[in-house]
Amino acid sequence: MKILLIEDEPLAAKRLQQLISKLQPESEICGLAQSNEEFEHLLTTQTEVDLIFCDIHLADGHSFHTLRKHRLETPVIFVTAFDQHALEAFDHYCIDYLLKPIEEVS
Repeated sequence: MKILLIEDEPLAAKRLQQLISKLQPESEICGLAQSNEEFEHLLTTQTEVDLIFCDIHLADGHSFHTLRKHRLETPVIFVTAFDQHALEAFDHYCIDYLLKPIEEVS
């Protein structure tokens, strides 16, 4: 499974990478973006992506803008500290909405 990770907080990105590697070791994080600009670049260069883990609040705006612009059909799991965007997230092929901090459940 090829995964894009869109996260502007380095510690949160590292934690998510660790969890993905542990829970889905056969997956590959094929791109990491910290801004909408980097996210757009990944969307134009990474054509075979199976899943996107995506923060909503990025340094240069909401990731919803990039998702709206590209009208993706790739499933998205939103990972954010803000619950008020949950309904809007499901307009963007959202299959799950996780609130930070992400913790592994035993």
